[in-house]
Amino acid sequence: MKTTVKLILIAVFAGLLPRLALASGIEVSEQSAAAQGRSLAVGARLEEASTLFYNPAGLGFLTGTQIQLGDTFIVPRFSYKDARELAPGETKRPGDTTDNVVPPPHFYISHAIPLGGGTLGLGMGVNFPYGMAVHWGEDFAGRHLVSEVELLLPQGMIGAAYAPNKKLSVGASMSIIHGQVYLEKYLGEQYGLVNDAGDPITDAKVQMQGTGMALALNLGVQYRPIDGLYLGLAYRGRSTIDMEGDAHFSVDGLSDASSFPDQKIKSSISLPDLFTLAVGYQVLPVWYSELNVNYTIWSVFKEIPMTFPDDTTGRLSQVIKEDWQSGWTLRWGNEVRLNKALALRAGMGVDQNPVQDDLLSPMLPDSNRFFASLGAGYSFPFGLTVDASYMATLWMERTVTGTLCSAGSTDPACADLLASGNYEDGSVPHTGNEFPGTSSSIAHLLAMTVGYQF
Repeated sequence: MKTTVKLILIAVFAGLLPRLALASGIEVSEQSAAAQGRSLAVGARLEEASTLFYNPAGLGFLTGTQIQLGDTFIVPRFSYKDARELAPGETKRPGDTTDNVVPPPHFYISHAIPLGGGTLGLGMGVNFPYGMAVHWGEDFAGRHLVSEVELLLPQGMIGAAYAPNKKLSVGASMSIIHGQVYLEKYLGEQYGLVNDAGDPITDAKVQMQGTGMALALNLGVQYRPIDGLYLGLAYRGRSTIDMEGDAHFSVDGLSDASSFPDQKIKSSISLPDLFTLAVGYQVLPVWYSELNVNYTIWSVFKEIPMTFPDDTTGRLSQVIKEDWQSGWTLRWGNEVRLNKALALRAGMGVDQNPVQDDLLSPMLPDSNRFFASLGAGYSFPFGLTVDASYMATLWMERTVTGTLCSAGSTDPACADLLASGNYEDGSVPHTGNEFPGTSSSIAHLLAMTVGYQF
């Protein structure tokens, strides 16, 4: 029985951890209401303290001292229609959805110091640049893959920039990232578990939580060669989070749970490099327009090592192979300043999906995205500013195919797979995608940032 439990543990984490890396790939760059109003096309010019996050070089063009505090309320709605070939006795569900409200806050402070004929800009901040929350529930058809996942990656930032003149600024910042993750899924009949009465156990709950820390270096340049033209180049550095956590089993109907001990697990998860090229232009005295091109190196997810430090069998530790695809994001943002006090903003863009078909799952029902935003800001004469914005992000409908190789499967590919034995012991054999179906999602983002300059 001990060996069976070990094999179950391998299957559980072989299924969860690669998708945990996917979850850490969910970028939440909406960390400023003004930036969100312009669809985050702010790499060449953003005249507020949150430029620390988007391009630290912008600190060199700020004046005085700025303090900003705000929040972004993210309301995602994920839909996943199950199209698996189901095991005998399992009910096919027409579709499942999940709604959650995720409110990642943000805080920034900047200070400009005259130095050597130029300006030294200093900044620090706290935000949540990565994160997700998907709660499918215990009756979800894909609960044997995932029923709940929560990922929070708050970071603290400190940075500086120097502008020797009014045209050029060079900056850098350091990020300290703290990772927190919680995962929950259920083990089904396919794992061969039986209760005290000898009946199959269809839903043994598995819960995993862990934490980790990482550092990242970020660089930026902004250049204004002629009046009205703004250029920017930013790099957000790659980082690696060494995660350490525990797995806990809840098995109903089994009086002796000693065969299901809590297990320690360690893993290493990488966050990708992000490059931004930005061009902005003052089209009219009241209208500023900017185009940003982002390139994210998702291909850093080649493999994920897993280590069970308490394992005495030497059979648990392994490396999960991955094959991620780097992708592009195009952003276009606009700001119209009606007067010194009131600014109106709008933008749109497209984001390329990095997840390949065979890895798509309810853990991250991802696809190519389209987004659009509106926003406004008001500056009071005594230094107070209030910015608000709304963004809608639409994930294009995506269908993936595959077959669960159950006992009654008629797929010839399943027969070949079962005959070859070319799958992990204790895992669910399948061809193509493990949970084929159609996914579609939309997220509504409402942001507000309050600032004060003196």
